[in-house]
Amino acid sequence: MGRNLSVDSFGTINAIFSTLPVLAVPATALTSFITKKVSASKDSGSISASLSRVLRYLLLACFILLITSLFFVPYLTSVFYMQSPSVLIISIIIVIVFFYVPVYQGTLAGIQKFFILGLIGIILPVSRLSGTILTSMAPGQDILQQNIILFSFALGAFLTVAVGFGYLHFYGLRYTSKRNLSTDTTLFQLTEYGSMVFVTLGLMFFMNIDIIMIRFFHGGEIAGDYSSMQIFARIAYFATTSLVVVMLPIVAKQHSKKENPLSLLKITLLYTVIISFIIYVPLILLSEYIIALFLGSKFTVSPVIMLFSCLITFSLSLNTVISNYMIGVGKSRRLAIISAISCVISAVFMFLFRFEISFMLISLFSVGFIMFFICLANCIYFNFRAKNC
Repeated sequence: MGRNLSVDSFGTINAIFSTLPVLAVPATALTSFITKKVSASKDSGSISASLSRVLRYLLLACFILLITSLFFVPYLTSVFYMQSPSVLIISIIIVIVFFYVPVYQGTLAGIQKFFILGLIGIILPVSRLSGTILTSMAPGQDILQQNIILFSFALGAFLTVAVGFGYLHFYGLRYTSKRNLSTDTTLFQLTEYGSMVFVTLGLMFFMNIDIIMIRFFHGGEIAGDYSSMQIFARIAYFATTSLVVVMLPIVAKQHSKKENPLSLLKITLLYTVIISFIIYVPLILLSEYIIALFLGSKFTVSPVIMLFSCLITFSLSLNTVISNYMIGVGKSRRLAIISAISCVISAVFMFLFRFEISFMLISLFSVGFIMFFICLANCIYFNFRAKNC
């Protein structure tokens, strides 16, 4: 994508891709919520009824979101210095479809169908790659190239939902109009779900606030340069995310059986550190060469900024692991409080240093690591207290 787009368009597209997960936080939180509940349930009928209820709520929420968002398109177009509102309109469609993707991902993880979950997980990257390839057919036409990439991503989201729906229907989890099952209230506890929304919002904040603030305060060119480094730093994050997908349903099931899942957390953290180290060391040392090789020489690369970006992503990986563990053992409310406080503190520091990119990034990963160690201390404490009760 970096080779075909201008630096400004590259920064704009990455700012949009960073904003989309934040807007879809309420839906993304459903992944962890549904995974935990489904993994602890043995009744397919109750699962079907509960998922049907979630889908009905989503239909209403998406309709309200669509109508509301269209009113803000002119304002957002001017705020982010975009040349055409079509980019934002397609982005709104992507957000709406994204509200349904976590429902099927969470259910597949909960019933531990990891193979099909992995298959539908590659649809979005493939669609994004296809859009990137198609942009080569419209060189120099920034708006058209941006629309092509976003439309391809929207199509990938539609396919993800369609495949997930088809497999679950084949598996026996079909839509039902029954609403009086006793497990409905158990599978849709608003307080727990609300906590997971705050947790997910915190993770999305740490993942995307850097590029959003750089794009807003420093413009598309600098955001494009930073994006060229950020996308490589995130390789380790996406590589370790697969560990979390497997860990959460197992932790939830062990916790429901009164077993101790702390050893699984230790193994997952160990693999996260090893994978991150293997990827980050050559990436930091050879950052200029790697970016020039894959994206071209038009981007300005700083090894120091690459180091900071890797540290942000590493803290995000650790927090993603520890957050999903705490969700699995029923500590999502405490986690939400820690996450909210961490986000507020980092937001304050990033705003104070908004005109100095290095200090912005340092404040972000520093708060990220502090949040991780606080969560880890809580996990060790609760495990120690459980053993002595």
